[in-house]
Amino acid sequence: MGFSPFIAAGFRKEYTDDRMRTVIIALALWASSLYAVSPPETAVFSAFRQIDGGFSHFVQLQRTSVTEELDLIIAMGSPKAFPAEIPWIFWTEDRKIGLFLQEKNRPERVYLLGTKSGFPDCPARIERGTATDSVISCRGEKSEQFPNQKWVYDVRAKSLVRQFSYQPFAMYRLFSRAAGASRPNGAVFIGTDRSCQAPSS
Repeated sequence: MGFSPFIAAGFRKEYTDDRMRTVIIALALWASSLYAVSPPETAVFSAFRQIDGGFSHFVQLQRTSVTEELDLIIAMGSPKAFPAEIPWIFWTEDRKIGLFLQEKNRPERVYLLGTKSGFPDCPARIERGTATDSVISCRGEKSEQFPNQKWVYDVRAKSLVRQFSYQPFAMYRLFSRAAGASRPNGAVFIGTDRSCQAPSS
């Protein structure tokens, strides 16, 4: 956004140097205010701060579009500043991860799904973030594995259905060729993290 050279010349003739500097600063502030738009993250962080007043630093970990109207935001709050040089975020006991829904057209409307404190020396990793659920894993130092944290929610109702923890488990391929599974008599392998009981005959 620029000003006509004739207008600028008029300013120079009409004002002293001190007044000229004042006018230029005022015009610069006015022009910048036209383009200053509060980012959607600001509304999320404000909502996070209302939940826990002890947090003064926030970071957005992930933003995902879950409906035409809503975004899912996974953020972290901390009482201390986050180190900028670390490529990952530690989810410690004094920090919380929060899940929020935010209206795209009205970003000031933010809905809390849930918050949870972390673990000692835990680099957080988002394994899943969808319109139905989110999963965050946490592998500590010395290969210590903390339980995965899962949130299940209803985005239409803008509410949390359930939050729970579970031990991560590994899944391995048993068959080198998967083509047989598509045939009527092909083998199918099903894995689960829960104990199952075979039906009685």
